[in-house]
Amino acid sequence: MILAECEAGVVPIKIQGDVLSFASPPTIRSGTIEASELAEVLHILGVEQSQVLDSQWVDNGPGWMAILLDDHDLLLGLDPKIPTRPGRWKIGVIAPLAHAQGEEKFEVRALTIENGTLREDPVTGSLNGAAAQWLINTQKVHPPLINRQGSVIGYEGRVYLDASDEHLWVGGHTQVLIRGTIEL
Repeated sequence: MILAECEAGVVPIKIQGDVLSFASPPTIRSGTIEASELAEVLHILGVEQSQVLDSQWVDNGPGWMAILLDDHDLLLGLDPKIPTRPGRWKIGVIAPLAHAQGEEKFEVRALTIENGTLREDPVTGSLNGAAAQWLINTQKVHPPLINRQGSVIGYEGRVYLDASDEHLWVGGHTQVLIRGTIEL
């Protein structure tokens, strides 16, 4: 096992074959998203409250707000708008897969809006880890599970989530692009 010192503290990392996993840090903010802020997020997403199964802060450092939608096709068709209020928005949108097979359970979209620019991340370990903690704690899902991410922007990301050794492990298949050594 490797230990990485990050802004979230010391994070255990394990390698099993070509799957690299990290222990998801605990959330530093959870609970209800204030009604006015949730209304702004839903406006950004173009989603009605009736299409939302649940929402919560799932902040393990970056400041994620999670929105659990009732429809996979709705998630895939989202066309987010730039908000009128300036600031930084970190929105994780999640929906159950339309035809879930095996351990693949959810599709995830990670949206960051800052200074009038919208960016969608192809694979986001922090969001998947914090959202999985929320979904597991509220018994909406049980580990192990696999989330899909990046479909809308041309990626086929898969995030593997499993609980063991008192950690929620967040991982995925990796490819070595650079090898090297470091002397300390």
